[in-house]
Amino acid sequence: MYKTNAGYTLAWSTAIVTPVKPDGTVRICGDYKCTINKALRKHAYPIPAFNQLLASLSGGNFFAKLDLAQAYQQLTVDDATADAQTIITHRGAFRVKRLQFGISAAPGIFQNVIDKTVAGIQG
Repeated sequence: MYKTNAGYTLAWSTAIVTPVKPDGTVRICGDYKCTINKALRKHAYPIPAFNQLLASLSGGNFFAKLDLAQAYQQLTVDDATADAQTIITHRGAFRVKRLQFGISAAPGIFQNVIDKTVAGIQG
C-alpha cells in the first residue's frame, strides 16, 4: 500500500472501517460494500462445501494444518484493481496493491489460486 500523490485523480476511493480482532488489535479494512462491490460481478468460482472437503480426506494417512495468515493479502493485484481498491483516510488516499478483505470476489479468486497451487498433489 502506498500513498497516492496529491492531485492524483481517483476513479474509486473507499472509506475505512476498523473492526477489533480477537487479540484486541485493530484491522484496517476498506468498506467496499458501499463502493466497488456494487459494481463487481460475482466471481463464479466454486468454493467447496464442508462435506466435500471431508470426503476428499477419506483414506488419507497424513494430514497437515496450514494457517494462511492474511491470506488474501498474499495475492498481488494489477494496477486497475489497485486503483479500484484505493482507501481514503484523514491522512490521504492509499492505493492498495494486494487483494483486500471485503472485496466480494476475493473468496472465489483466492480459492482458484489455492486449487491451482495444490493441483496434482494427492490427498
